[in-house]
Amino acid sequence: MTQTTLTLPQLFDQLILEGEIEAAQVADKAAILQQLNADPHESDSPWFVKLMVGFSAWLAALILGSFFSLAGLINSPESMLLWGAILCPAAIILKRSAMSSIFLGQLAFAASLVGQGLLIVGLGSWVENVTLTLLCVIGLELLLFFLYPDLLHRLISVLAVCVALLGLLYNWEWMDAVHLFTVAFAVGALLVWLETERFLSGRFAPLHAPLGYGLVLALFALMLLKLANVFELFDLSRWWLSSLGLAAVLLYLGLWTLNKLDFPLLSLPTVSMIAALVLLSIPIYETPGILAALIVLNLGFWCHNRLLLGLATIFLLFFLGTYYYYLDVTLLNKSYILMGSGGVLLLLWAVFRQLNAREVAL
Repeated sequence: MTQTTLTLPQLFDQLILEGEIEAAQVADKAAILQQLNADPHESDSPWFVKLMVGFSAWLAALILGSFFSLAGLINSPESMLLWGAILCPAAIILKRSAMSSIFLGQLAFAASLVGQGLLIVGLGSWVENVTLTLLCVIGLELLLFFLYPDLLHRLISVLAVCVALLGLLYNWEWMDAVHLFTVAFAVGALLVWLETERFLSGRFAPLHAPLGYGLVLALFALMLLKLANVFELFDLSRWWLSSLGLAAVLLYLGLWTLNKLDFPLLSLPTVSMIAALVLLSIPIYETPGILAALIVLNLGFWCHNRLLLGLATIFLLFFLGTYYYYLDVTLLNKSYILMGSGGVLLLLWAVFRQLNAREVAL
């Protein structure tokens, strides 16, 4: 008799077919998989507590770095490279050998941050080549992303890679490629969050959250670069390219969602969604941040992720505010736009409420 090994998602599907689990509970599958794959040594503290812990780690790193500087241990690029090469591996070993210790974990975090800083500054001073330094930063952060087992540390590594990539574009004077990176980060976020079950049922489960949140934060950070144009910090234009790409991503996400809900392509909800997206994209073609926030908002609803919903809501309100503030029209026309936007949203709410009532009646 052959014994078949089932993955966790396959086990869920089998239980649904056998009637042991209701199909309505499928949406909670990702949350259950995340709990099953959670590291037993990982702290279950709320995200804001972890944020404060991260801030304390940065403060400890600053104090540790000041000690090295005052003691005369890092008085040359070579000494920086030496101590950085010592601290980074030591931090990884300490973290992996003391997973359950909060104190040693923060000590390892601080040592890792100081080690990274010494390596980056020392290498930059030694080679005096911005491109080579940034490429080494990308390689270092990718290595630490896989080797250092901490969610916040991995999130920082993802953001550091994104900042280094932006630095390369600025150094090479290819800032228009930001629009390409915008679409790439949005597509990456979709792949990570829509494939949550596949991530959490494999050996890369610990990488899912930092990669997913990192791509979302990097996407929003790129959208903030448009505000930098106001202060003439970057020479960026043609934001309609980012809007066009993000509109295509949002359209794909909407069609994917409706397909998962068994709505045919020519159904009224699908046609209404496409028409609403087209109408929405016309007035905000120069404000892609609104589209980026809508993408993350939809991902948060589909994944039942409150943190994604909170981030998307905050940035959506922010980008809407900046859109109307910098809109080059009179206050009267701005009020008309606000009234029209509210009317369209109320109309869409009424349509979808009627469709939902019809589905319940059937």
